[in-house]
This record gives sequence, structure tokens and C-alpha cells, in this order.
Amino acid sequence: ALLKQEADAKSLLDQKDKLLSELKSVEYNLTLTNDSLKIELENVRRGLTTMSQEKVKQMEDTLLKKSKDLADLQIELDNLKNAFNNTVRDNEEEKRHYESKLDALKKKLKVETE
Repeated sequence: ALLKQEADAKSLLDQKDKLLSELKSVEYNLTLTNDSLKIELENVRRGLTTMSQEKVKQMEDTLLKKSKDLADLQIELDNLKNAFNNTVRDNEEEKRHYESKLDALKKKLKVETE
């Protein structure tokens, strides 16, 4: 039972690492897109391009949406971290519980065999 719990905990750690890696990749890509849109928007505002006001508004809306997506991903990442930490804590508590029961059974077995 303890080996299964340890394997489950390792599997959860691996899943967490994979999810964190994926989220960081998405966050990085959104940040790059966000920065790129900010630069492009600044160029528009400086008159370096001849975009219409409608296109500027569309870009501002896109920038806002990407910023919101990034914030939502950060919330999701924080929730995943909390869920993972809770799972690890629960597994540790369960492990201690079973180790305690195992110790009690060992003592009982020792007494009965003496």
C-alpha cells in the first residue's frame, strides 16, 4: 500500500511538473504576444503606420483579451499548485496513518509470537 502511495505521489509530481511546464510555455507565448502587440500598438500611436482607428481599437481589444487570458492562466496555475500541495499533504497524512497501523500490527504480531 505504501509503495502504491509513493508511486501515486511520484505520478502526481510528474503530472504537476508537466502541467507547470505547459502553463509556463503558454504564459511565455502569451507574454511574447502581449509585448509584440504593445509595440505594434505604440507604433500605430506614433503614426508609423496608416492603420484605421478601428484597427487600433481591435488591437487594443486583443491586447486586453490576451492580458485577461494571462491572468486567467495565472489563476489556474495557482489553483493547480494548491490542489497539488493539498494532495501531497493528504498523501503524507495517509502514509503516516498507515505506517502507524503497520507499527501497531508489527507490535501485536511480535507479542503474539513471543
